[in-house]
Amino acid sequence: MGFYMKYANAFKWLLAILVIAVMIPAIGCGKKEVQKPTPTPTVIPTATTPAEPIGETGSLSSLTGDVQVLRHGVAAWIAAASGMKLGTGDSLKTGGDGYVLITFFDGSVMEVKADSEISVEELSKASGGSTTVRINQVLGNTVNRVENLIDSSSTYETETPAGSAVVRGTIYSIHVDEYGELTHTCCNTSDEGDSEQHNVYFSAGGVTVNVSEGMTSCCWEGGVPGTPFYTDPADNPLQFGGDSGGGGGGGGGGRLCTWTGTWCTGFGTLTVVQTGNEVTGTCEKCGMYIVGTLSGNNLTGTWSEPERQQSGYVELTISNDCDSVTGRWRYDSESEWHEEEGARGACSNH
Repeated sequence: MGFYMKYANAFKWLLAILVIAVMIPAIGCGKKEVQKPTPTPTVIPTATTPAEPIGETGSLSSLTGDVQVLRHGVAAWIAAASGMKLGTGDSLKTGGDGYVLITFFDGSVMEVKADSEISVEELSKASGGSTTVRINQVLGNTVNRVENLIDSSSTYETETPAGSAVVRGTIYSIHVDEYGELTHTCCNTSDEGDSEQHNVYFSAGGVTVNVSEGMTSCCWEGGVPGTPFYTDPADNPLQFGGDSGGGGGGGGGGRLCTWTGTWCTGFGTLTVVQTGNEVTGTCEKCGMYIVGTLSGNNLTGTWSEPERQQSGYVELTISNDCDSVTGRWRYDSESEWHEEEGARGACSNH
């Protein structure tokens, strides 16, 4: 009996020691446990619309089709919206169906047509009250309606790769087209039908010409502005082709012909494209370009051979059967006209 009592007591002590040994780590862990802080969630940046410009601006309206804006210092174009502001350093472009009006802080309005691109170089107002609107037109067609600038220090200017136009108050259009690596700019002034004389000063290569109402001057990149000519030949008091000696070949009446196609002329084989009343012609082998405006079946425009650094003017009339042309051409630097004729189809020797 004493033997069993002895070992029973020893077993009790051993069990007690084991229980204590198990509890000590648990108690220790409980004392060291510290509540972990809640982690701060990571903030993921989200795309935002660039802030509208400060200072003098132009406001967009009458948007149709594809119109996009590129903010100064931002890489991505964004869709434009009515009421959006443009400031210095911003750009705007339109797609094939795009159109928008920009009303600047001085009250002037720029009408940007399809397939055009402009950038705002400067919009500012001096402490003395003079204003500056300077736009770079990269490509396409714009119509500019400029308020009369009372302050002699105020300017409204459209710059292009070929030349620049400065006005003090009138309506004028700028057309910028690309031909290969060269651009071609035409500036024409609208006849506003009032008693005042409105002018645009068109400059390039250190030469400035005065483009008065109803007139057009054109310039190739790297060249100088041509002598202004009547935008509509019917406005010419000398009448179209009156002193050319080349014969009219019709064109004064009858059906209107399309100029699009291939023509054999004294210049060589011309590939001609007509879009509305605008005509362009390219002679790949001779390196010549023609750009003109139609009035009925009469074409008035300019020609250029960049590699030879030659350019000038051309006037052509298409025949009543639409299969031949007659007219005249001259160099920029000369007043003498030379007769010209051509027929549909490629030249066999060009």
